[in-house]
Amino acid sequence: MKNINYAIRHLLKYKVFSLINILGLALGMAVVLYVSIYIHEETSVDKFHQDSERIYRLAQEQVQAGQTYQVAKMPGPLVDHLKTEYPELEKVSGVISLGGDIVFSADKVAQFEESGVYFVDEPFFELFNFSLVQGSLEDFENNDAVVITQSMARKYFGEEDPIGKTLYYSNRFPVKVVALVKEPEGKSHLEFDFLMSRGFLAKRMGGLKNWMSNRFYIYIKLNEQTNPLDFTRSIENVIAQNAGEKEWTPKVYMQPLEDIYLGRSFAFGSDTTLHGDMRSVQIALVIGLVILLIAIINFVNLSASIAGKRRKEIGVKKIIGARPAVLFKQVFTESFLQAIISTAIALTILQLCKNTLNAVLQVEIDLSITNTTLLLLTVGLTLGIGILAGLFPAISAARSNGLKSLRQGEDLKMAGGRNWLKNAMVMVQFTMSIMLIVGAYVVSQQLNFLNSNDLGFNKSSTLYLNVSPGAEKDYQTLKTELSALSQVNEVSMSTSIPINMGWYGRSWSWEGKEETTEDFMISFMMVDESFLSAYEIEVKEGTNFIPQPESSATTSYIVNQKAAEMMGLEDPVGKRFEDGLIVGVVENFHFKSLETEIEPLVLIYSEGTSHYSYVNLNIQANQLRETVNAVEDIYANLYPKQFFSVHFIEEELRLQYIKESNLYSLSTLFTAVAIFIACSGLFALASFRALQNQKQVCIRKVLGASSLEIHTFFSKQIILILLLSAVIAIPVVYWVMDGWLNNYAYAIDLTFTELVLPLLLVFALAFIVILFHSVKMARVNPASMLRQE
Repeated sequence: MKNINYAIRHLLKYKVFSLINILGLALGMAVVLYVSIYIHEETSVDKFHQDSERIYRLAQEQVQAGQTYQVAKMPGPLVDHLKTEYPELEKVSGVISLGGDIVFSADKVAQFEESGVYFVDEPFFELFNFSLVQGSLEDFENNDAVVITQSMARKYFGEEDPIGKTLYYSNRFPVKVVALVKEPEGKSHLEFDFLMSRGFLAKRMGGLKNWMSNRFYIYIKLNEQTNPLDFTRSIENVIAQNAGEKEWTPKVYMQPLEDIYLGRSFAFGSDTTLHGDMRSVQIALVIGLVILLIAIINFVNLSASIAGKRRKEIGVKKIIGARPAVLFKQVFTESFLQAIISTAIALTILQLCKNTLNAVLQVEIDLSITNTTLLLLTVGLTLGIGILAGLFPAISAARSNGLKSLRQGEDLKMAGGRNWLKNAMVMVQFTMSIMLIVGAYVVSQQLNFLNSNDLGFNKSSTLYLNVSPGAEKDYQTLKTELSALSQVNEVSMSTSIPINMGWYGRSWSWEGKEETTEDFMISFMMVDESFLSAYEIEVKEGTNFIPQPESSATTSYIVNQKAAEMMGLEDPVGKRFEDGLIVGVVENFHFKSLETEIEPLVLIYSEGTSHYSYVNLNIQANQLRETVNAVEDIYANLYPKQFFSVHFIEEELRLQYIKESNLYSLSTLFTAVAIFIACSGLFALASFRALQNQKQVCIRKVLGASSLEIHTFFSKQIILILLLSAVIAIPVVYWVMDGWLNNYAYAIDLTFTELVLPLLLVFALAFIVILFHSVKMARVNPASMLRQE
């Protein structure tokens, strides 16, 4: 207790140093705790399921047109085959996701778009820990039934008992609510609100029994004695025997359940389950460790600087008989108390800022005090930092020489012998801070490039509508009425939108194709004659589509420049392609993320409306609200029972790069914390240097040194440390960020500006800290200081 009282008096005596020390450590601990919880939650997805380490999802590696693709889905007939022919599998479940949003209604009036919809079988509830809290699965498997979450029950039925009630799928098909499922105990890659019976889908969708159609996620629970390699090889044989194509021999493998969320990405949009980003987790881990190291270095440096001011106090205690162990306990208690206070402040910061942090970083992290993981991390971090950071100043105090400490300046000379260590620690701080700020700046520039790059089509004044199935008979009327609006420049119909193509084809035929030409995958979409003008896509050769009767025997095609190049067609216009003719060539435009290079594309003219899923509108940007309202009125008149949903292309593009946006927010926020802590460390070094050289400065002033010479003398060593930090940091951060940018087919160039501009900010902040102390030194009255000798 005595040591605690002594520590409190000492903290109050050196208020400024103590405040900077505690606040810097608190900010560092807050960041480390937040990052640690984030990493723990991201790496714990699906681990709450019983025997999760024995649950796998089957996936396949396909070779199509000479290229290798990873596919997350499997053929439907394989589900029943596994259930009946493989006794070594304890459980098998086939799950279907149609992707996109589906409209649900309880009364056909109030409609809602829902994304968490899966079609499952009864073994699904045995394989995963999704427990029922009400109802049963007796009428589930082969009926038009649905299991919903408790939150959806409240949303659609309020406080009424939902069991036996009816929901309308797509606002058309009635489905019976047979059970309520408990909200999951943890985070899962299967993020759902509605679990529909597969029987519902089987009645309304073909291809579920086709060995060549991959529609199912297949989850299995493997017996511990089963050899995984033998098992997957036998499945490959089964698929090869039933697929009907000799060349169709996909390689089947098992993806561990616990690896799906942060695992690999899959081709053809075959995996629409919830995914995290392993790169973001790794970057968060690095940033957390860097900030922790910076905070500890800062804490040790400031503690050592405070110890330099206490030379006489420690010397007197040594002379009057204080034992080294007593001094060790006093100084160590002081450091440990600061660590405890910093912990309390860190937890307070987290509680006050958790909603803001989660919103900025677009994550949902549980930072409540009842979070056991947070409490364990807090205790461990406090003990670790308190012990490690408290040892250095405590050992220094215990081993100091009492007589030398009482001599003016002797203890500072001794401390100067270890000055290289303080300088090295500050250099490490600023090296890491420079890397963080340059990295954050590069991320911001790349994000700006992704969002502002010319994609080859108009993205700023275009929007699209999802048209519900069954509404195609009124497409032409809808197009005519929308075109009549003065705010609408163009209206078109298409099967896809030009930012996320999911339709691919291989084995295309064209005029001039040689037998030795290898097949390659070509993306395709069906459009009407207004599509190119709606998105302002330039036709480089030939013409746009010309309206043709639906009964026309000749199909018109427009290819992009990449497709023409890969087909080896120098003059493609007028050439035969499949059952029709190529009528035009469009300039290459980006219809996928800028992470991938532009791929070959074929636009297929379709006058019939049965294929279309999207209505595209090019509008006048200055009348946005009025246009949307007018479009909604027309849509409601034509489709009074259909849900109206409008999407802006520019917003959809922004969502494509949400991971980059989150990374930018993460790096910028935590870089600011790192720079603050590093500048606090520089403040400590400058303060210690001022204390160490105050007499030398006074003598120089007596001998006629100018203020500029005093500034130069005081700051040159610190500036040298900063320059060395930059020399070390720039090559490292260049290598790291160049590797990160290589993940994008289209990226910024790392120029002198990207590397040096953020460096100038660090130098400017450091200069302000140095200037504060050098001005203070230059204003010291040498007579008052030298009189003490």
